Amino acid sequence: MIYVASNLYGRLDKYEKLIKKINLRESDVLYILGNIVDYGENSIELVNELSAQYNVYSVLGEHDYKAYLLLSEFDRILREGRAPSVSFSNEMIAWAQDGGQPTLEAFKSAESDSKEGFLDYLSDLPVFEEVTLRNGKEIVLTCRGIDGFDKNTDLYDYELDSFMNGYLDIDKSYFEDKTMVVGYLDYEHTPLGRAGKVTAKNNNIALACDMSENDEVVCICLDTNDEYYV
Repeated sequence: MIYVASNLYGRLDKYEKLIKKINLRESDVLYILGNIVDYGENSIELVNELSAQYNVYSVLGEHDYKAYLLLSEFDRILREGRAPSVSFSNEMIAWAQDGGQPTLEAFKSAESDSKEGFLDYLSDLPVFEEVTLRNGKEIVLTCRGIDGFDKNTDLYDYELDSFMNGYLDIDKSYFEDKTMVVGYLDYEHTPLGRAGKVTAKNNNIALACDMSENDEVVCICLDTNDEYYV
């Protein structure tokens, strides 16, 4: 079976409960659709756990990307013993206020190997995955959607920002022969979205769940359409 979840936000406890709830087997695959880090207290431990699982894969979310960029530079600044620029300091403050503070504190106190492994994992995350279900149905997995989507553009030809800044319009049909599954639904642009629920329409599936708001993780099995909440 192929499962997808999203927005774990540094909550190792939620991830462990999810694995038990879906009874993830060796033959199953779980995809995490971005936003692994921030808000929760266990971003580094969660990344360590995910990196050790051979049948659990992640795609890059905007929080993961921001954490990687800022903590990589923060680590370089510390190692080189130089003062951060004003612009970088302001970026760090903004990120910390947007859920990054627990991740920053955990990173500061982590061992060198843990820091390196954490940054390496985030740096290797793809911005999308393509999977084919047993029934032949093709799926595109990404965190938010694709900004500036063009049906004639190959997925590999989009810039990274297209995936980090995009949003899924549930009322729009993107692919004729594929289903796009995202881990985030922009409520401002999509009034249908309700936190903690799965929204499906026009060959789109959105895991409209944001644990930073309602402390709930949603997971669906793409083979059966079963929904799981923890």
